[in-house]
Amino acid sequence: VIVIPMLIGMYIFSFHKYFIYVWQEFLSFCFLIGGGGIIYMLLRNPINVSYYGGMFLVFMAGYFFVKLRFFYAVIPGILLVIIYNGGSVIFKSFFNPDYIYLLSTNAFYISANIIGAVALYYIERLERIDFFQKLMLSEKQNEIELINQNLENEVSERTNLLDVRNR
Repeated sequence: VIVIPMLIGMYIFSFHKYFIYVWQEFLSFCFLIGGGGIIYMLLRNPINVSYYGGMFLVFMAGYFFVKLRFFYAVIPGILLVIIYNGGSVIFKSFFNPDYIYLLSTNAFYISANIIGAVALYYIERLERIDFFQKLMLSEKQNEIELINQNLENEVSERTNLLDVRNR
């Protein structure tokens, strides 16, 4: 009721010219809402194992597929773990959590966040290094082009001087 209409609205908004300025914040919010929807389903029906896998898909989508920046992915990832734990404690009359089970799922969710955050950090770092290398290469190419132009002008001047001397 909430997640799918919001994602459809986000998809439609992605065609707007202002989307490029706010897409990180909006998709970070979608990451949080999508994970919150799965947490809601987990608390309502903890026996359904596919919801646990859905949480991993949400984590991986936020960290890798959507290409959120580091803080826009890490903050919702951490918040989702906090919401999951808070919800299981607050709604324990519905959930009746086995705390050993809750501890083991937390280990998986926290490790998924750590792995995703470290990998995302290194992906961003490599992309920045690549960007600066391309920028430096472009500057050097412009410098070489300028040197070549000066050489061509010098050759042209000397050729003209030789022509004048020969005449």
